[in-house]
Amino acid sequence: MSNIAVIIAGGVGSRMHLDIPKQFIHIKGKPIIIYTLEAFQRHPDIDAIEVVCLEGWQDSLTAYAKQYGITKLKYVISGGNTAQESIRNGVFYLEDKCGPDDILIIHDGIRPLVDEAVLSDVIVKCRQHGNAVTSLPYNEQMFIADDEESTTRYIPRETLRRVSTPQAYKFPLICEKYHEAFTTGRGITGSSYTNTMMADLGVRLYFAAGSDRNIKLTTKEDLELFSAYLSLGIYTQLGGGAKLLTHNAMYIEDVQKTADLNLQWEKLNDASVLITGASGLIGTFLVDVLMHRNKNYSQHCRISAMGRNEEKARKRFSEYFDLHDEFEFIAHDVNLPLKNFTRNYDFILHMASNTHPLDYSRDPVGTINANIIGLNNLLSFSREHLTQRFMFASTVEVYGNNRGDTEFFDENYCGYIDISKARSGYPESKRCGETLCQSYIQQYGLDIVIPRFSRTYGPTMQENDSKAIAQFIRKSIAHEDIVLKSEGTQLYSYTYAPDAVSALLTVMTRGTNGDAYNIADEGSDITLRELAQTAASHAGRRVVFELPDENERRGYSLAMKARLNASKLKALGWNALYDIKTGITRTIDILAQEMAS
Repeated sequence: MSNIAVIIAGGVGSRMHLDIPKQFIHIKGKPIIIYTLEAFQRHPDIDAIEVVCLEGWQDSLTAYAKQYGITKLKYVISGGNTAQESIRNGVFYLEDKCGPDDILIIHDGIRPLVDEAVLSDVIVKCRQHGNAVTSLPYNEQMFIADDEESTTRYIPRETLRRVSTPQAYKFPLICEKYHEAFTTGRGITGSSYTNTMMADLGVRLYFAAGSDRNIKLTTKEDLELFSAYLSLGIYTQLGGGAKLLTHNAMYIEDVQKTADLNLQWEKLNDASVLITGASGLIGTFLVDVLMHRNKNYSQHCRISAMGRNEEKARKRFSEYFDLHDEFEFIAHDVNLPLKNFTRNYDFILHMASNTHPLDYSRDPVGTINANIIGLNNLLSFSREHLTQRFMFASTVEVYGNNRGDTEFFDENYCGYIDISKARSGYPESKRCGETLCQSYIQQYGLDIVIPRFSRTYGPTMQENDSKAIAQFIRKSIAHEDIVLKSEGTQLYSYTYAPDAVSALLTVMTRGTNGDAYNIADEGSDITLRELAQTAASHAGRRVVFELPDENERRGYSLAMKARLNASKLKALGWNALYDIKTGITRTIDILAQEMAS
């Protein structure tokens, strides 16, 4: 079950009026085609790349791929006289190499700004429906010309979608339809493409998420726009890689404020701390705070950051990797037993989990495993190695849907969760995880505390995060309109990452064994519509309303009101430093500064 990218790079670029094919034009010292290939090289779900190349340029492409480390490039073949012939060549070449469950992702070689979230979504939708095409709503008015000068007719824009690449198709479907098209001559003339051919041949197409930045470079003006994006750092941001933030003044200010709080820091003096999910949104900020304490307060806290992706961790924590007495990265999947680990830890903080809606839909089993199997592995290790305190990061979602009988959830509330839905794997596995913790307390005497996080955001959020608030922030940074896929009446509690970390540390150092604590503040309770408007207004943009598709609905929480009562946490001495507007604007400004630097 492989995902193979088929990159179409067979055009000559006549509209550019240049002597070199447009896909090989250098922008800031690198060919356009390499920018495109790097997006697929980075994506964890892409297994192989085939490039359909302009005749005579195959050797150049191969050399560039080797130079820039495009190791997933497996096939380079010749293109045809038209785009459809080139795609056909690419599909037919793979006939003896692909199986019935393989997916081909067709993409223009001159669309270098495709991002990880778009690629992920088109693959997920294709797995579900057999095909998927990236698309966006059409926001302009569309008129039908009666003649060269006038019109009396228009097409309602609500019925229109802008469709581009990437497009994904199960291999048997795309292979069969290209044989049919070139046998009958249907769907392969003029400006046709795979999607229009499929429609001509009676195939229903399914929409996946698109992006306004995924532009096709067909004119010199497009090249100028792409160059401007590079200057702003947009391309780096789209890569989904971790970013080093500890040189950003605003971010450092947030770290310092958290590190200066009046907490029981003495409990961490000379302590060893294992953090799973260390390169996640909350884990990243926590590591930065603890390392700041080591540097400025002689905390002498030894941090073991555990994660599956060492490359990502090296990018994010590069300044710590040489500080062997204070920091180490452990490449390990928590779903596997910790058989060869002999070190004892004073504190273990388990935060490794899928935490955004696209993952709930794409990987429901993996979501459950980390919250139950991974947790059990760590609890068993803690029992054997006499860990002083264990912390399990839980979530507002354990409360389920509000039954309509309360304005705020306290720690004893229990609402309804529909266990027949795969999306429920996240809240149900967190519920089970909490029960597993209570069982280890009762049976083995472990000391465990459980912070329940509200919807958390901040500059350390992952760039492929599909939560609504993360999408709003990305749109604001890009100065794009924000698409809201509901009426926006949902009322939730949110927490800025620095406040989430200070709350976590409060629970870890002051919490009572066996207790759970809600993390929230009323200053950050807001409706989804107001949240979108806050992010949009900061960029001088507007909110556009659009209905979600079926796969997006599967990932969404059904809760319409989920506000947390944090009085129990505040009784420990915690208070939020940031309200929602301050947190949102700081997140946008920090990330915008990083893109411009």
